[in-house]
Parts: sequence; structure tokens; C-alpha cells
Amino acid sequence: MELVTAKEIGKLLETIAQHKESTGPRVRKYDFKRPDKFSKDQMRVLELLHENMCRMLTAFLSSRLRTTVQIRVTSVEQSSFGEFIQDIPNPGVITILNPSPLPGAILLETSPSVVFPMIDRLFGGTGSMAEIPRAVTELEVAGLGKLFEGITLIFKEAWQGVVGLDLSIQRIETNPLFAQVSSANEIVAVVSLEVRIEKYVGLFNFCLPHVTLEPVLPKLSTHQWLTGKRDTARKQHDSIRRSVEDVSVEITAVLGRSHMKVGEFMGLSCGDVLLLEARVGDKVQLLVSGKPKFVGYPARVGRRLAVVVCDEQEGSSCLKTERKD
Repeated sequence: MELVTAKEIGKLLETIAQHKESTGPRVRKYDFKRPDKFSKDQMRVLELLHENMCRMLTAFLSSRLRTTVQIRVTSVEQSSFGEFIQDIPNPGVITILNPSPLPGAILLETSPSVVFPMIDRLFGGTGSMAEIPRAVTELEVAGLGKLFEGITLIFKEAWQGVVGLDLSIQRIETNPLFAQVSSANEIVAVVSLEVRIEKYVGLFNFCLPHVTLEPVLPKLSTHQWLTGKRDTARKQHDSIRRSVEDVSVEITAVLGRSHMKVGEFMGLSCGDVLLLEARVGDKVQLLVSGKPKFVGYPARVGRRLAVVVCDEQEGSSCLKTERKD
């Protein structure tokens, strides 16, 4: 009979202890001051929404500022509202938006490094930066208000697939202390857009409180967003089609053509007969707003002349039409 030594018993107990640690419940650190209220999928949809917004915003600002502007999404993070406010410089530029019918407010914080170049461009300058950091004046705020109205329209259009917003500007603040639209512990999603105006680089920071987005959080999923985007595109197509259907167009039937000299044309009088290049029984060409679209045959309805459309003009450059049997 073999006896187990004390050393072997110690190794056995150590192995059992390690096994219990490896199979026991895993402990994950959780910060109760900053609970995650937005899922990764929702944060991804927020990034997609604002990537689409960047493309529209780039074209808008380039046109309004009359210079090259580049915008891209740099980060989408969630933090507390208190931390977001603390990071805003004083003085700064904070635009408070009313996202009706959603509750609460949305904040747009604009970095001074791009605010003053935008102001300078709006007032006819070359887009230079202020030499000494200062607060914007009331006149400059009024000029920025017109620019931010266009930004809110683009934000509204970017979110159209999720919710129809009646977005409006409540006010523009220069002191972060007067932009306390939520409690300090409220969780917010912060979407940062890098704005590059020539050699100046800054940020557009959109602060989206959880309480504001809570009614539409179920729609902030990749599947719902893609479905809503397709539905929105279909609705826009139907709306454009309904609008175009009421537009009047001129349709011209060309029976035939004839070439003559200017002298022969000047000598025409009543009763003269023009010889056309077309033959009897040839198809008639139909022009829509001066462009060839259909071909048909001459006809008569009662006492009025008509054309029976029989085919589409080959190589037609007009809009395609849907045939219905």
C-alpha cells in the first residue's frame, strides 16, 4: 500500500482551488455612476445616421462659406451630461435645439477653432481665426443663427428615417452654465464630427440625452434603420411622382419635314403645297417638350385629328415611363 506524501496532498489541494476559481462566477466591474444605456447596435446606428449627415453638411457649408469644407464622424460615445458640459470651453458656442415631438433638448457645441473662421467667412472675410480668445458678439450670434438653421434642417433630414422631427433653435448660449438642459447624472450620447475649414480644424459635438431618444430607441437598430431608410426612399419617390404627374408638358406630332432655301421660303403664298420627306403611311414622331419620345400613326377622333401611339422612340432621352396593361 502506497502512502500519499504531504507534498502531493498540497499539490492536490492547490489544483482543486485553481479549478474552483476558474469555474466560479466571473466578476465584471460596473460603474454605477455611468451605466450604459445605449447598446452597441444603437451606437452603430447613430454613427451611420451622422455619416449620412456629414455628406449633406459638407455640401451645405462649402456652399454657404464659399470654401472647401471637410466633415467626418470621429467618435460616438456615451457619458454623463455633467462630463459633457465640463469639457465645453468658456466662452463657447452652444446651440440648444428643440426636437419636437421628442422630449428634452439636443445640444450642438461648436469648437471656437471653427466658429471664428465661419464667422469671418459669413461677414465677407478670408476665414481667419480670432487673435485673442473671446466670446462671440450678439451680431455674430445672429449671423451664426442663420447658418445653424440650415444645419438643423440637415439634421432633421438625416433623422427622417427614424422619426419626423420639427427641429427648431431655442437659443444660442456662450456660457456652458446657461446650457444646463438636463441633470448632471443623465446619460447622453455624444456624436463628434470633425470639421476642417481650410487649415482650421474643430468639432461639432451633438449631445443626445437618453431621455430624449428613449421614445425612438427601438428604431435605433440596424435592421429597423435599414428598413426605415428603404421606406423613406420609397415615400420620397412616390411623393416626387405625384408632384410630377400634375406638371403640364407640350406634346408635338411631327408629320414630316421639308428643306428649302430662304428664297423659296420667302416666296411661299396661300395655296402652295409643301412636299414632305415622309411617305403616306409612315409613322408620326411625337415630341415631349421638344424631345423625341414616341412614334405612332395619324388618326381621327370625330372631327379632331389624333395620333395613335404604337411604340417608344428608339434612343429616347426622356424619362422612362411605366407601361400598364
